[in-house]
Amino acid sequence: LEEGRRTPDSWYYKALRNWIQESPVQVVPRGLLWLIAAIVAFLALSFLAILLLRRQVKTRTRRLEAANASLKKQEEKFHRLYNELEMVFEAMPEGLVLTDTHRRIQKVNAAFTRIFGYGLENVVGQSTSILYDSLQEFAEQGRLRYSQDSLASFEPYEGTYRCRDGSLFIGETVGGVIRDEAGEIVGTLSLVRDVT
Repeated sequence: LEEGRRTPDSWYYKALRNWIQESPVQVVPRGLLWLIAAIVAFLALSFLAILLLRRQVKTRTRRLEAANASLKKQEEKFHRLYNELEMVFEAMPEGLVLTDTHRRIQKVNAAFTRIFGYGLENVVGQSTSILYDSLQEFAEQGRLRYSQDSLASFEPYEGTYRCRDGSLFIGETVGGVIRDEAGEIVGTLSLVRDVT
């Protein structure tokens, strides 16, 4: 066997050449090669697109996280300011009444409760007409001070008010409409002091 491998004309090399020539050659059809090339190109492009999308998602996520942190700081600042205003509202020695555009009570302070005898739970959603001695005075003050046409005047006026227990008192009131940035009325604010 060793001797047959040494010479190129030996039976070993002849048998090897015959075997190579007789074995069928596997030819891949050209269409299949194009299909494989197209699939590989598609996969490569898909991989690149995924990488690009991941990068864009990371960038947008960072931007959104920064915006979210900014909003969170603004919200905390808003809550601090709201709490400070709430403390001022409650600390006022005069009765404060905050209403909606239809003069329905939305918020009152502790001094209001002391003066009128109504707690917030008793008056929220009620018309401020329950506070006036007469409906005529309620309507007149509404026309003069709390309507769309009224001037932005917070001039004090005196009126007769009715407490929860039915007793009357003379009160000095400073009040008017509250407008938003567009000039639309969003509610009213009144400060009432017992001057009896």
